[in-house]
Amino acid sequence: MNKLTFILVLIAAVAHRPARAQESLGSILSLEQAIGYAQGQSISALQNETAKENRYWAYQSFRSNLYPRLVPGGVAPEFNRSYSGVTQPDGTTLYQPVTINNTSLRLNVSQNVPLTGGQVYVGTLLNRFDDFDRNTQLYNSSPLLIGISQALFQYNGLKWGQKIEPLRYEESVRR
Repeated sequence: MNKLTFILVLIAAVAHRPARAQESLGSILSLEQAIGYAQGQSISALQNETAKENRYWAYQSFRSNLYPRLVPGGVAPEFNRSYSGVTQPDGTTLYQPVTINNTSLRLNVSQNVPLTGGQVYVGTLLNRFDDFDRNTQLYNSSPLLIGISQALFQYNGLKWGQKIEPLRYEESVRR
């Protein structure tokens, strides 16, 4: 096959292909359907849909800050092994081994207060002290702790968030 024949066959194949594609698409979609499909699948439409979904979850995250929370906490066990100098009645120093463990456990239920930006909590606290050299265990507990945590002269993000976050979400829905 010479070059001229090859080029003519290639041009004919390329020229014939759009006509077949156009015929098959024309029989499936009308012009209005094609425009609607293009608008729904365009990059800007997909970006708007993603922005709407992101804003929805940001709004849900903000709303979750207004619900009560169960907050476990405590101090990791503090194990200490050392020698401590004890002054004797005759003035000499005798070094005694000291091996102790101190552990604390706390459980709080807290609620944010949007009006003031503070936090109200109810909780309990348990401390355990172990002296391994003297084989003693001491416990200290506070069965009920009630308190308020309030920052003074600080921006109240919860109060403003209650006004702004619904508007941001509504804006993303309208877009």
